Amino acid sequence: MKSEKKHTLTPLAVPLLVSVLLVLLVIGRTLLSGGADADTSVSEQLLRLSVVQIVIYVFPCIIYYFLKGRRLNTGFMLSAVGPGNLLFIFVSTFMLIAGNLLIKYLYYVTGTGKPTGVDHLVSDLSVLADASPAMVLIALALVPAVCEELFFRGLVLSEYKIYGTFNAVMFSAVCFSMIHFSVSAFPLYLFSGVVLGMTAAVTRSVFVSISIHFISNVLSIYMSDSFMRVSVQKSGKFFVLFILMTVFVVSCILVAAVAERICYRRATDNEPRPESRSIDNIAAVFLSPGFFGLALVFLLIIILI
Repeated sequence: MKSEKKHTLTPLAVPLLVSVLLVLLVIGRTLLSGGADADTSVSEQLLRLSVVQIVIYVFPCIIYYFLKGRRLNTGFMLSAVGPGNLLFIFVSTFMLIAGNLLIKYLYYVTGTGKPTGVDHLVSDLSVLADASPAMVLIALALVPAVCEELFFRGLVLSEYKIYGTFNAVMFSAVCFSMIHFSVSAFPLYLFSGVVLGMTAAVTRSVFVSISIHFISNVLSIYMSDSFMRVSVQKSGKFFVLFILMTVFVVSCILVAAVAERICYRRATDNEPRPESRSIDNIAAVFLSPGFFGLALVFLLIIILI
């Protein structure tokens, strides 16, 4: 039986919300760069950064929530993580790290422009050398992980689940990539967004994607770039490529196998299946005026900044 298509204002309202977020991030970055002076300590700058991130992400969510009459299309995925999901969380983290290293390897060996920081509001991590490690972790790893996951996997993915889980994961991943304002680094953030969305959808808990996102941010700050440079210099490009591709393929197989087991277990427990198939709603999600408007806002910002 063919799934009945959904007709809601989500394909217009959510892209508008994300467009507002993009504009607010540009304003926030301008305020942060303009408000810093020689007398402002790095710790104070990081504190301001944390506050700006929380305000930019939380307030639009609250306004959207109340404009909808305090009712989302589906639940906000605030479920506790059961022990049956622990193996999936582990292999998903493994897959995210392996995939990110593989993509960064391609950036490194081709000389293509790559991300200069883990956060879209920070352009140069070298200024953080004198900052407290705890403050760096909070401002550049924990706060972004919490804010971005609550927004993209909590709200955006939840709103689009009525159009199919695949569509919801992909749309939230595309939006997640846009907030980093980098065309060259788009594949890296798109891959990360897909993995984070998949983990949230399978485990039905945004706390899982927050945890994995935090781990990824920590590795990006302290390890991944230096690891890539040293590995290529000591072992050679082709050997590193072979190892990274092997590890990534193995991680993908493990994720698929464990996810299949979770879905099979839910089917045997007679849990309800998704109401809509993604293939029936692709046009409603990715060919909507709202999506094209969001893409236009993103391109204008990229051109202007």
